[in-house]
Amino acid sequence: MTVDGNPIQIPAHIGIDPSLWKDHSLDQYGTRSMNMNMVMPGMAPLHTHDTSGIIHVESSLHIGRISK
Repeated sequence: MTVDGNPIQIPAHIGIDPSLWKDHSLDQYGTRSMNMNMVMPGMAPLHTHDTSGIIHVESSLHIGRISK
């Protein structure tokens, strides 16, 4: 990812670590926690696991509900 033509590093755990969330307005579209002992109820639809630059897209919505 670049900003003004300069490469930037995407932080790890965006959308997973609650301290890195700006708001929780899209929580209803995220994924549910697989481990009920987790503090966080799930992940944001867009999130990062590490600083590799990969932004994961996961949602509780099925593609058929979006494309109709």
